[in-house]
Amino acid sequence: MYDQSDERWWRHLNTMEHSTFVIARIPRSNCPTHGIKQVDVPWAGPKSRFTFGMEEWAIEVLQLTKSQARTARLLRLSAGQVHDIMHRAVKRGLERRKLDVIPHLGIDEKSFQRRDFATILCDLTGKRVLEVERGHKEESARKAFAVLPYRGMVKTVCMDMSEAYKKAASSGMGVAEIVHDRFHVAALLSQAVDETRRAEVKKRPELKESRYVWLKSLRVQAGLQVVLRTGITGRGNGILHRLVRRSPEKKPAANEEMRPYAPHQHQRPTSGRQVETHQRLRRVHQCIHSGA
Repeated sequence: MYDQSDERWWRHLNTMEHSTFVIARIPRSNCPTHGIKQVDVPWAGPKSRFTFGMEEWAIEVLQLTKSQARTARLLRLSAGQVHDIMHRAVKRGLERRKLDVIPHLGIDEKSFQRRDFATILCDLTGKRVLEVERGHKEESARKAFAVLPYRGMVKTVCMDMSEAYKKAASSGMGVAEIVHDRFHVAALLSQAVDETRRAEVKKRPELKESRYVWLKSLRVQAGLQVVLRTGITGRGNGILHRLVRRSPEKKPAANEEMRPYAPHQHQRPTSGRQVETHQRLRRVHQCIHSGA
């Protein structure tokens, strides 16, 4: 041992709602090769003013609150201290992480106040984030895919309709199949249904004020099938038929029977809002079965 450093303080878990600190003087050694070095302590990481127990508790609170500022208020810390604790925890997790063969990936963008964007690559099987890159262009996706050691063994890559992500996955992921996630497919389908309703409302007054019935009710699936069979007008034509070509048709089970929705077969509505919705559903139902 060469000497001892000055006293250092580490914040520990509270004792009976009182702040607790670990105070110690750390020994230093004189190495002929590396010079004078300070010995690592077992209760805290390098350049940290918090014990491992305190940092673990801060990460648990941060996961619950989803806010660094709120976590800082609860633990009586500064926002910068919580930010440093989070970065050290992420660094330790990345050092322990093992990237083996990942068969199913997901990639999407995240916007921050609609000004800054980030590309997030996820392991859909292990439910974990693999990489985060600034931007949402093709180059950002290529950098995210570059962290994978076995890119040729990826089976599927789930993404939205972004052309930049498609190009990055097609060129850098080998024979991986591109799959569009259900959220964006459902969003395009809802857009096509609403545009079709707006185009048809002039000819069919029964469709007036029925927007949310078509977009949110699962009971109008029979009506959507009629629309697909009879054809649609307006801008929704291309979007809806493009979705039909891309999405595989769901086959009903052996004991499942396809039945159109009939409002009179369900529970009688009681409140005024339920009565109004029930009447709109009945008008839509009559419009569908009148040969529209």
